[in-house]
Amino acid sequence: MPETASMKLIKDQYRLLAKRYHPDKNDGDKDAETKFKLIGEAYHHLSDVYRRSVYDRKLRYKTYVELEVKAKPYYYEPPTKTPEEIKKDKHFEYLSFSLFVGCCFLIITLIIGFIDNKGYKFQIPDKVFYLPNEYFEGYIPDELEYDKILLYKEDDRNGEVRFVNSEDKVLYIMSQREFCKIYPFCK
Repeated sequence: MPETASMKLIKDQYRLLAKRYHPDKNDGDKDAETKFKLIGEAYHHLSDVYRRSVYDRKLRYKTYVELEVKAKPYYYEPPTKTPEEIKKDKHFEYLSFSLFVGCCFLIITLIIGFIDNKGYKFQIPDKVFYLPNEYFEGYIPDELEYDKILLYKEDDRNGEVRFVNSEDKVLYIMSQREFCKIYPFCK
């Protein structure tokens, strides 16, 4: 039966073969009974549009595979891996995934820092001062208890001075110019 056969042709062929191999016409013939069942099953599949399309696809694929095998009688089969090699591959996959996630995290952190600071800076103070509170009486709040003073220079005259506590928490911020007026040895 061709792939392009119409439903009418399929139905006619089914009726013709069903009459020929019907169990009532062939008493006791097991071969005819088996063929009758196969004919009924084939008609059941070919009369349904969806089942017929699935059958046609399988038939085309089977033909394609047969042609490919005929064209390449010898084919390469890769050797199977030992369990140790599989373990190494998995460890490599985990390591590469971890590195990828770490790099993504670093990139995202840098982007967020760039957006927040208008240019990501790894800030290292230019100078650190340990000065008593009496230098800054009247310039900073009296109740401020700082441990050190950090000077961050942007250029010779502009910068920022931060008063921080022992946990490096910024308590007060002052401009470099203001700080140098109070403490002249800041340059």
